[in-house]
Amino acid sequence: MKIAAGVEMLALSAHLADGPSLIYPSSIWDEDNIILVDAGLPGQLQQMRDAFQKA
Repeated sequence: MKIAAGVEMLALSAHLADGPSLIYPSSIWDEDNIILVDAGLPGQLQQMRDAFQKA
């Protein structure tokens, strides 16, 4: 979900102790850099890459 120019909240599915859920790592970027505010959970790298490409 786009929050503002260069700020995106990513919705990623996650399997937590209490069952399936969504987590919302956020990223801030410009033409040269990206900052990931929340790194998600182990095993979500490809999901995160896909979400970045979509954003």
